[in-house]
This record gives sequence, structure tokens and C-alpha cells, in this order.
Amino acid sequence: MIALTAAVPAFYGNSRYFCYLVASQLNCVVIDTDYRKAPEYPYPFPTRDVEDCLVWVQSLPNRFDRNLITISGFSAGANLALSTANKVGPDVVKAVVAYYPPTDATTETAALGLREHPDPPESARSGAHLVSWVFVTFFQSYLPPHVSAAIPEVSVLFLPLERYPDHLFFAAGRCDVLHDNSSDFYQKVQAEGRPAQRERTRFISVPNEDHAFDEQPTCPESVAWRDKIYEAGVATIRAAQDEERAKLRGTA
Repeated sequence: MIALTAAVPAFYGNSRYFCYLVASQLNCVVIDTDYRKAPEYPYPFPTRDVEDCLVWVQSLPNRFDRNLITISGFSAGANLALSTANKVGPDVVKAVVAYYPPTDATTETAALGLREHPDPPESARSGAHLVSWVFVTFFQSYLPPHVSAAIPEVSVLFLPLERYPDHLFFAAGRCDVLHDNSSDFYQKVQAEGRPAQRERTRFISVPNEDHAFDEQPTCPESVAWRDKIYEAGVATIRAAQDEERAKLRGTA
């Protein structure tokens, strides 16, 4: 079994607790994937680095079970996880776990981080509120001038759902400006996905938490919500792998 995790650029290694849970509870290999960063390495370098990691895993069938590959990510890393999973298709990646991914950069205000979110930022217990200049800096650094934010590999909300596995999981804090990016993706799956995809896809909307609250929780309530969304992510991977094993045994 193999689980890939793409880390958010500025905080590589902060997802180690989630990686530990996946490895210890599912008895599988977890590869915590770093990638080259903008502005020195703008799009498509980060995307290609995550894809290359997956190609490397597939090239070693004696070391990894290529039938049980899943991929997860946090923030920008979740965007890369969704993009990579879609490119290789559900025959390769059996589940995607995406924590607070940016999924839609097509609106006029998206690149400014001005999207509405359900809870006010001052109600957040933990996490960082992504102010407008952060988004402006990110988009100007990540996207070269000739690349449109509307291309599906960047705005992954517009990638075809048939290229995703049935098992998808999203989570985001309700104070996070990226909250509705996860909600929109979940709603698209429920409206347009195949029946098994609609049934197995989950989204947890976390009250009174901001961006990346899980990585540095500051109170017991935040820790409890971190544990809840991490356990849900692990459960998604477990369900996908169990289902694939049953298919391989001919019992599904």
C-alpha cells in the first residue's frame, strides 16, 4: 500500500501527524512529497514534481503495491493532489484526501482572496487568516503571465469528475477564505458525479476554524476537530483500499 501526501509549500513536514496516522493505522508506506516552489519554479514545476513522484512509485512494483495508491494534500498541496489524481485517473489513484484546497481561481476576486466564508475570521479558534496580499503574492508568483488561472490544471474544480476515484474527502474551516472551494467541489460531485462517487464523497465543514488550523491547534476544541478530520481522511483511504482488495480477490 502507498499513500502520497503533498505538503503545503511553506510548511513542508507539518503534515507529519497525519502521515503517522495513515502509516500506523493502515500499515502502509507514506511518502511525504516536497516540490519546487514559486517564484523560482512557477507552474507547472510543482505539478510535475508530484506527478514524477507518482511515476517513481509506479516504476517499483516489487517495492510498492501499485493497486493501492492514494493521494492527499493540504492547501496548495491538496490542489496538486487533485490535479495529479485527475491526470492519472481512477485506475491508478484509488482515493483523494484534500484538506482546504484552492480549487477555483477563475473569479475576479479569487486571486485577491476575497471570497465569502461562513464564519467571521475573528471567531476562529486556530489557524491563519489568509489576507488579500497573500493571495496576490501567491498568484503572481505561481502563475507565469502567459498562463490563465482558468486552465483546469490550476482551477481543478473544472477537471472532469470521471477522471477521479469514487473515494474523495474534503475538509475546511468555516473561517477560511478557501472554505467554499471545498464546498463547491463537493456540491459538484453531488450534482454531476457517478452514483458511487456521490455516495462515497464526504465534506466536513469545521466551525470556528481558519486556514491550516489542524497544523497548529491552539485549544482542545481545535485538537478535537483536527482529530475528527484526520480520522475521516484515514477512513476514506481505508475504505478505498479495502474495496480495491475485494475487487482483486473477486469478491466485490
